[in-house]
Amino acid sequence: PLKMVNTEFVWGRKYSERAMEFTESRLDLQLTPEMREAYMTQGGTPHLDGSYTVFRYAENNISAGVAYKGDYKTVILGFPVETLETQEQVNGLIGEIARFFAP
Repeated sequence: PLKMVNTEFVWGRKYSERAMEFTESRLDLQLTPEMREAYMTQGGTPHLDGSYTVFRYAENNISAGVAYKGDYKTVILGFPVETLETQEQVNGLIGEIARFFAP
């Protein structure tokens, strides 16, 4: 059975100039000046580049679902909803996804 850590979207964090340089070097990224500015002023998670981990498996902390918000919005789950153990989990999942797509 799937056990979710939580039902909250993970939005990343703001990066300092130094942290941005370290992240680019460590992940071998070549970000545009506009992308760097966005990570430093708005926050994010550079290795996801516009996508966000929205759920993780409790057993191993591996991403179980990803969302993207840009020119369009999408949510992709790595598991069928039927594997959730309780109706509360299903309601939480659907509620968070609906809030994500709300204008």
